[in-house]
Amino acid sequence: MARKSKTKTIGGVEYTATAIGARSALRVSMFLARILAPLSRGVADKKPGAPAEGDAAAEAPKSLMDINLDDLPIERIIDRLAEPQTLEMVMLMMQGVAADGRDLSSEDTFDSHFAGRIGELAQVVLLCLEVNFGDFFERLGATAIGAQIAKKLGDEAAAA
Repeated sequence: MARKSKTKTIGGVEYTATAIGARSALRVSMFLARILAPLSRGVADKKPGAPAEGDAAAEAPKSLMDINLDDLPIERIIDRLAEPQTLEMVMLMMQGVAADGRDLSSEDTFDSHFAGRIGELAQVVLLCLEVNFGDFFERLGATAIGAQIAKKLGDEAAAA
């Protein structure tokens, strides 16, 4: 069976992201869980019938499926992405990325291609997340989180 892929033009470059293997995707998903779960503590779920804010049941979700990503503060998500494993997870996702047909999975190619293009890199990572975990994030109700993160990272890269 062919792996899912999506092509998008970012900064004049045509990026094609292809789904990575299941074992690599599981490693990335465990990393995402470590990033997102602590941030959800204290964020009340806005679903009807949800416990009131301050209620012990509202303090921490039972699973990642209970997190509404749109309610998480973007700045805290970006701060958590400073984890040492972030580069490793990005490189795992780059296994399935080509820029104008050129494979970006090697560290040297990745370094030279994204030098001075960190804003574009953030958008490519979001493309990879969409290809590999889009169905998962849809179930979490993450309708606007990717756009918010991309904007914040793009703004910070432009300011640097």
